[in-house]
Amino acid sequence: LHLHNTNWAAVGSIAARFSRRAPRFSCIYGPLMTEPKERRRAKPGAKRDNAAALNASRQEAQIETMGESDVKRQENQTTKLVKTVHKTLTKVGPINLFQLVINPASFSQSVENIFYVSFLIRDGKAFIDDQSGQPMIEACEPPQQDDYQSGLTKKQLIFSLDQATWREIIDVYSIEQSIIPPRTAKLDSNGLSQISSQVP
Repeated sequence: LHLHNTNWAAVGSIAARFSRRAPRFSCIYGPLMTEPKERRRAKPGAKRDNAAALNASRQEAQIETMGESDVKRQENQTTKLVKTVHKTLTKVGPINLFQLVINPASFSQSVENIFYVSFLIRDGKAFIDDQSGQPMIEACEPPQQDDYQSGLTKKQLIFSLDQATWREIIDVYSIEQSIIPPRTAKLDSNGLSQISSQVP
């Protein structure tokens, strides 16, 4: 019986003579036109290739996944660099924020410097004064609870820096060298970067 050659309208009208029930919507399980599927034979080396690809992806996942010890080491590294920036700021005294954070030889390190300075401001170890029209930053002692009760308030500063602005700041402020010690990155045995500051 070839289902695709069947006149379903004729079949329906014949069947309707023997049934008084109104026809209703129903679903047919599976397609009316079926074609036999061709069996694909696996290539002899396919299993080995799949196993090799799976092992490679697992190795990549292991490389990309950082363990708890790696995260702690990264956090310790950030803490060290924040301390280095605080030490530098304490030494140079009140200074223009741009002259402090901008590294004329490295846009990425300039962005990182802003990141480290943000920790100092968040913890109250530095403050920015813009009353002169320029953002002057200075190290300070963290405020106590009494200071906040006396009316001291925190303000949020959003700092956006792209490469064009970075170059413009270098030209406007004639920045020739980085005040925050530049950093060099080395890879350890695990392939993770270890950043060291050139601090005297």
